[in-house]
Amino acid sequence: LTHFLVIDTNKDDLDKQRDVPPDCRFLVSSFDNAAYVARKRGLAQNPADPMVTQWIPDDYRFRQTQGAGAGQIRLESRLRLYYNLEDDRAALRRKVNQMLQDCSARENPWRDNEDRVVRILIYCSIAGGTGSGGFLPMAYLFRRMVADDGWGRPSVSAFLSLPTTFLQKVKPQLHDDIKANGYAALKELEFLTRQLGYPGGMD
Repeated sequence: LTHFLVIDTNKDDLDKQRDVPPDCRFLVSSFDNAAYVARKRGLAQNPADPMVTQWIPDDYRFRQTQGAGAGQIRLESRLRLYYNLEDDRAALRRKVNQMLQDCSARENPWRDNEDRVVRILIYCSIAGGTGSGGFLPMAYLFRRMVADDGWGRPSVSAFLSLPTTFLQKVKPQLHDDIKANGYAALKELEFLTRQLGYPGGMD
């Protein structure tokens, strides 16, 4: 009943996760992001897509590197996830659906027929770009997919490593950047938990 996924924007880091089968490792950064953003901004004979333009500043230029990480920029991670999830280009949704079917299959003798809870655990740091920019979209996606599956109710928990964990591992000139990533990620989390109706948010 236990399944693992690894999602990253850095190919080298992803390849190190050898304990996870290759079909459960997803690189979400290998595409021409400049051309994609131009299309979404309406610059390539397509209408602008407000689902993208509402959160991308007009003057921001995305990194041209592919598979080299998000550069500790949350926006980079969010774009890469959006691109891959939009048409399930990386087959990530398909893999999650397969896992849910395996867990909830009627013939599975280990499934929970009483509490009917599907537990999703998300592990990441909120110091860099990939985790801090991607954990909330993924939490919402998993929650929606479990609910849509119709067998059980979702229970989504995140285990987040704070920027202070990495102060001895990154250059001092980057300390303000990783602290800003953590602050922004937690502020978003607080806002969205309030939207879900949890009393007090993160007070």
